[in-house]
Amino acid sequence: MNDPMAILKKDHREVNTRLSALAKSNPGPERNQLMQEVDRMLRLHMDIEERVVYPSVERVEGKKPAKEANVEHGLVRAGLDQARQLRRAPGFGAAIEMLAAGVSHHVKEEESEILPALKQGMSKEDWESLGNEIEAAKAAKPARSQARRSTSAAAPTKPASRRTATKPAAKPTKPAAGRGTALKTSRSDTAVAK
Repeated sequence: MNDPMAILKKDHREVNTRLSALAKSNPGPERNQLMQEVDRMLRLHMDIEERVVYPSVERVEGKKPAKEANVEHGLVRAGLDQARQLRRAPGFGAAIEMLAAGVSHHVKEEESEILPALKQGMSKEDWESLGNEIEAAKAAKPARSQARRSTSAAAPTKPASRRTATKPAAKPTKPAAGRGTALKTSRSDTAVAK
């Protein structure tokens, strides 16, 4: 029998082990390899939960738990993106701690609330069928580029959009300061920089 809770718990433990190793790693090939593994594992796991598990959660438990879990996945994706960007820079340890805390929070809710309620609300046959679907999805493993494309669209807080959003906000602050000379200097600096 493919027990969904056992399958997902096993994934959670494997990710936790890799996150711990990643937190202790030094910049270089080992860190890069661990970062790739964590990224791949988490994105695949989240994709499977979103496609296979959460539709059942929504049917059995309602929209709120499924929506909250999806929001948490968006936060994990943003944390992965940030950690990947910082893997050679100061602040990497903090990024991994924040990612691990988000994953830990999500796992705790999933294992203690969402999955037990889902199991209780499903027939034994449906529960086993869900486990089979999870295993089939894991065996199929979506192409890496396809998984990234689908997850990037689901994460409204991806870093690229934050950079775009902060650029315009920085420009209006100069005129608001009321310093025409400072604004003139910054424009000429910008023109020289171009």
